[in-house]
Amino acid sequence: MLLFTSTPLSAGLVTSEQRGVRHVLVIPRNHRDAILDATDEEAADLDRLVKQMARAIDAAFHWPGIAV
Repeated sequence: MLLFTSTPLSAGLVTSEQRGVRHVLVIPRNHRDAILDATDEEAADLDRLVKQMARAIDAAFHWPGIAV
């Protein structure tokens, strides 16, 4: 697992499944049982980080789409 980027509230990680397929995880730094438990500030930060990571992936690989 590789830390790709982070903010004080979130982290973006690149990891691979057992089959070796790489994927990205964007996670809050504070433990939350569910996304509904995130504060508005945490949710906004997660959204910004997801967009940042998606743009970086698209710029590097020119994929036709990115699933969230």
